[in-house]
This record gives sequence, C-alpha cells and structure tokens, in this order.
Amino acid sequence: MQVSVSKIESQMERIAGCPVELVIRGDKDFTFAAEGMRSRELGKIAKFFGNAAVSKFEFDEEIDYSVLFVTVK
Repeated sequence: MQVSVSKIESQMERIAGCPVELVIRGDKDFTFAAEGMRSRELGKIAKFFGNAAVSKFEFDEEIDYSVLFVTVK
C-alpha cells in the first residue's frame, strides 16, 4: 500500500493544528517542518509517534522555521 506525501501531510496537519511540510529522508527517517515557532504543534506529532520513534525538535530563528526530525525505530 502506497500513501502519498500530501495525504500524510494532511493527516499530520490535523494532528498538529497548523500547516506542515513533510520530507522523507529515508526508509525510517522523516522531517516535518512548519513556519514560525511551532514547538507545541510539532510536539503533537512527536507524541503521535510515541515510543515507536525518536524525535528531535529544532527552531531556526534566522528563517523563522520549526523542524521536527523523526526516526522510526
């Protein structure tokens, strides 16, 4: 079963409550990004994955962008 990136983005946007971009970096590595400081919103995505993944949040002040790196175990 193949799921499109736009479908995953749509589902994650519902969870986070804000627009989210998805980049697939590998078989088990994903990046979710959003404009502005979105630690709380992207934290909801990290919580969604729970113990099934390792998540790391970063915020880049220069470009005003939040990023959540997710690696599924």
